[in-house]
Amino acid sequence: RRRRGRSPAEDSERFKVGKLKQVCKYLFAGNDALLPHVAGVIGTEVDLDAGIDAAKLLRDVEELVAERWRGEPREVLVDAFSLRTAYQDSADASKDAVRS
Repeated sequence: RRRRGRSPAEDSERFKVGKLKQVCKYLFAGNDALLPHVAGVIGTEVDLDAGIDAAKLLRDVEELVAERWRGEPREVLVDAFSLRTAYQDSADASKDAVRS
């Protein structure tokens, strides 16, 4: 669903940035050195004119992880909204297809 005034490219970038934020929330929560940076990642807004897109956010995240990751990650609780049965069903179907 596209909002007025947004291009398909901007909608696509917003979707990708949103997915990247979800992954980073759990990745950063699992490491004390990265935890303080969660707000910066979550607060990132797409601005194609300023060059802020999913690729830029990914580069920034990669840099943070390379510079600050320390030790072993902690276990992080995953909320009910993050557990999608479709992912498990898809994985199970793939395994079954390989076995046949």
